[in-house]
Amino acid sequence: MKNNQNTINEVEEHITTVLVMLSLVCSVVSSYQVYAELKKRFPDSWGYLVRRYGLAGKHGRHYTAISRINHFLSKSTLTEKLGLFDSPYPQSGSKLIAYHSFKVKVS
Repeated sequence: MKNNQNTINEVEEHITTVLVMLSLVCSVVSSYQVYAELKKRFPDSWGYLVRRYGLAGKHGRHYTAISRINHFLSKSTLTEKLGLFDSPYPQSGSKLIAYHSFKVKVS
């Protein structure tokens, strides 16, 4: 396995790829949509985040795989955070979920 920084860089590249793909079909995206798509399209990257940070706050860590994705989204130049809203995804493990709009529409 590569060193941790290289792996985090790869994960961030995969999240960017997911964001570009989602921007083709929607103008607003939830953090849940991003991590569900990352898990589906890049299972090794999702698995790395879960192993490193744990899933949804159940491992006694300050950060989780989901919060790591939210952190990336908050600093992304592709998206702008709209805010926290009631989650329509019971499987997200949270009552609130962050929504982001795309700064540039990719077509």
